[in-house]
Amino acid sequence: MKGGFYISAPPIVNEFGFAAIIPFLFAAATAYLFWNSVVPRQLRGLQVAFQTGEKRYEVHNVTRSVEDARNLLQTKGMRFGVTSYLFALTGVLILVFEFLMTKYNFSQGYHAASIVIALLFIAVPAVISSGSSLGAQVVKPVGAGKATLQNSDIWQNYSYVVLTLSWMILVSIIAIVLTTLDIPSFRVFSICAFVAFSPAVLAYGRVLGSAWQALKQSSVKIAGGEASPFHNHKPSPKQQAIAQIVNINLSVMPFIALNTIVSIPSISDRPKHVYPFG
Repeated sequence: MKGGFYISAPPIVNEFGFAAIIPFLFAAATAYLFWNSVVPRQLRGLQVAFQTGEKRYEVHNVTRSVEDARNLLQTKGMRFGVTSYLFALTGVLILVFEFLMTKYNFSQGYHAASIVIALLFIAVPAVISSGSSLGAQVVKPVGAGKATLQNSDIWQNYSYVVLTLSWMILVSIIAIVLTTLDIPSFRVFSICAFVAFSPAVLAYGRVLGSAWQALKQSSVKIAGGEASPFHNHKPSPKQQAIAQIVNINLSVMPFIALNTIVSIPSISDRPKHVYPFG
C-alpha cells in the first residue's frame, strides 16, 4: 500500500473447465457479428483520392454498398489481412469476456489457457503487421522490375518473412543487451515492444500524416454545411455533426503528438515523481 493505492495480481485458474470455454464462444460470436455486420457497413462508400493540385483531388469510389464492401473483403489480396484482423479481434474479445466473467463472479479468476491463447491471437497478427509494414517500406514494389508477376509475388513474400524474422532477432538481441545492463524487466519489455512494433506505428503515422491535411480541409467544409471534394453534395445535419467531431480530433492531434514527445523523456527521467504510488 503506497499513496493510497493497493494493486493486487489477478487470480489465475489453471483448470480448463466449462467456464473457460464460455469466453471463447462469446468472443467468436461477437467477432463474427462485428465482421459480418459492422465492418462492411463502415466500409460502405469507401473512396480513394489523389491530389491533383492545391486543394484539388481526383476521387474514386471503391465501394458504394454493403455488398460491394463484402466483395472487396473477399478478394485474394485481402484474405490474409482479414484473417489476421479476425485473430487479433478474437484475442481481444477473449480477454474482455474473461475480465467480465471474473469481475461479476461468474468465474473464480482468469484462466491461464485462455490468456495464453488470447495473447497469441493478438501477438501473431501484430508481428505480421510489423513485418508487412517494414517490408512495404524496404522491398521494391511488385511489378517495379522485369520479373514475372508470379516470381515477384514469391520474392516479395520471401523477403517479408526474412525481414520479419530479422527484425524479431534484432529485438531479441536488444532484450539480451538491456538485461545484461541490469535494466528493470518492465523497462526491457517496454523498449522491446516499442522497437518490435515501431515499423507498423511509423507506417500508420505516415498514412495518417499524408491524409491529415485533406481530412482537415474536408471536415471543415462539411461541418460548415458546404460540399467538399470527397462529398460533393450538401451535408445533412448528422454529417455536419460527425464532421465537426472529426475536425476537433484532427485539430488536437498535433498537440497530443507534441505532448507525447515531451512526456516520454520526462517520465523516463523521473519515474518515481510521476508514479509516487508505484
